[in-house]
Amino acid sequence: MYRTGDSCTECQRQTQDDHDGCTRTCPEMGRWGDACRKQCGVGCRSLVCYQWSGECVDGCIGGKYGQRCDLNCDHCGVCGNGVSNCDREDASCICGCSGNLYGVKCNKHCNSKCLNTSCNSTTGACTHGCLKGRFGSQCNTACSATCLHGTCYQNGSCMTCVQGYHGEQCRERCSRNCGIETCSRDGRCSPCKPGYFKTHCQEKCSDNCLNETCSQNNGKCDYGCVSGWHGDTCSVKCPENCATDKCSRDNGSCSEGCVAGAYGQHCTLTCSSHCTDMECSTKPVCTLGCQAGLWGEYCDNECPDHCSVCNRSTGSCLEFSGSLHRLVVVLPACLGVFILVIAVMIVRRRECTSCPGFHRSISPINPDSRPEEISLQEFNVSRNSENSQYDVIPDINNDLAVEERDYEQLQAPRPDTGYMPLLYTWQ
Repeated sequence: MYRTGDSCTECQRQTQDDHDGCTRTCPEMGRWGDACRKQCGVGCRSLVCYQWSGECVDGCIGGKYGQRCDLNCDHCGVCGNGVSNCDREDASCICGCSGNLYGVKCNKHCNSKCLNTSCNSTTGACTHGCLKGRFGSQCNTACSATCLHGTCYQNGSCMTCVQGYHGEQCRERCSRNCGIETCSRDGRCSPCKPGYFKTHCQEKCSDNCLNETCSQNNGKCDYGCVSGWHGDTCSVKCPENCATDKCSRDNGSCSEGCVAGAYGQHCTLTCSSHCTDMECSTKPVCTLGCQAGLWGEYCDNECPDHCSVCNRSTGSCLEFSGSLHRLVVVLPACLGVFILVIAVMIVRRRECTSCPGFHRSISPINPDSRPEEISLQEFNVSRNSENSQYDVIPDINNDLAVEERDYEQLQAPRPDTGYMPLLYTWQ
């Protein structure tokens, strides 16, 4: 330091005398200057200042700053103990700011949007939050217009969104597929419009869902499927061989049976060609019967030889085939005719037993030559007896008593046997 007139300044060259002159004080306290006639600043602590510069030796009292402590720093906060609360050289506040000021020198005002106009003395951040509709550290930004009632937290996130919006600051619209366009803060729809599912209703229900409605969680059709489809999401077609387009939603089995020629739960199996019209049940039993020449539940057994139609259950023949069929039909007819002819002949002979001419036509037998027992028999051309067949008729022309003599007459033999009847005998 060296003295230049009434002040001392720094210098690279200095003498001890110059330095001593700069740090010398006046003999009378509170005075400074060449003749020690000037008054030290009232802000000097102890009212002591250097003679040549007037700089306060012991610093400044509270609220004062500058070399001579003649400037006020009442905008700074008070540190206590009477210590100056601002730097003597640059006036920076040591213990913060007073009132609604902030900054190094407390020369800036807190934002009027700060609640109670209070802010941090160093950064200016609002210490008690913001007025309604404002956010940010210094409350200098307006809340989103889509925040309900224009209210948000100091970080800008809305307390609640207006209908149709979501997100931290409610700047994102809810999905247009949300029911009544309402969603939660994270965008989840509750519920979706009919025909949509997933959390944001971003996926479409299957067109095959009944009433186009499905579960919002997994897309399963809530009310079942339209005709012709099955499965949880009604995305699988019913089997093509179902009798109708209706099938079970759970397993796809045909609800109303199969088309002709198919069977099984899903109508994927083919009926036997041995079934009439290829119709069968699920076992697969032929439901309309069998083709000609076959029998059994499954029509897998053949009818006996020469049989064109047989009993479905037992296999017994109901209709013969070819010449055998004609023989079976003609033979009973011939047999019936033959029996009828025989019956007529018997009746006519019985009707003639009372005719006088009938007995006269019979040649008498010599009684002396008859054996002990004589019976009416048939004889062949060699007179050997076989197959006795006869009827007994009374001898009404004989002198003997009726009970003593009877005639017996054979039935007419078949023409091709070669037998001849013995017309009468004694008894």
